[in-house]
Amino acid sequence: LAVAAVFTTGCESLLFGFANGGLEPPETTVTYAPELGLALDVYRPQRAGAGTSPVVVFFYGGNWQRGERGQYRFVARRLARNGVLAIVADYRTWPDAEFPGFMDDAARAVAWAREHAQEYGGEPRQ
Repeated sequence: LAVAAVFTTGCESLLFGFANGGLEPPETTVTYAPELGLALDVYRPQRAGAGTSPVVVFFYGGNWQRGERGQYRFVARRLARNGVLAIVADYRTWPDAEFPGFMDDAARAVAWAREHAQEYGGEPRQ
C-alpha cells in the first residue's frame, strides 16, 4: 500500500533512488538509435562463461508515457548477479511517439541485443 502511495503521489524518484542505492552503474551505455537519441544500458552477467549467458532485454513500464532506463538498475543488477546479460533500453514515449513508434524502438533494441550479445557475454539465441 505504501509503495502504491509513493507512485500515485509522484514520489517515484524517491522509491527508485532507494531501490538503486549503492548499486554500480552499468558496464556500458550504447546509443542504439542515434537519430532518435535512444540508448541502452548493458549489465554483464556474473558467474558465466563468455558467450554462454541468456539475454534479457528489459523494457520498463509507465504506460508508454514515462520512465527511463536508469531507474531500473536494481532489476538489471539482480539479473546480472544471476548469470543473465541484462540490457535495459529507453524508448520514445507519448506524446513524442505514438503507436507503433515505441514498439519500433523496442524492436530495434532487441535487434541490437541479438547482434551484440556475444560481445558482452551473452548467447543471442537464448
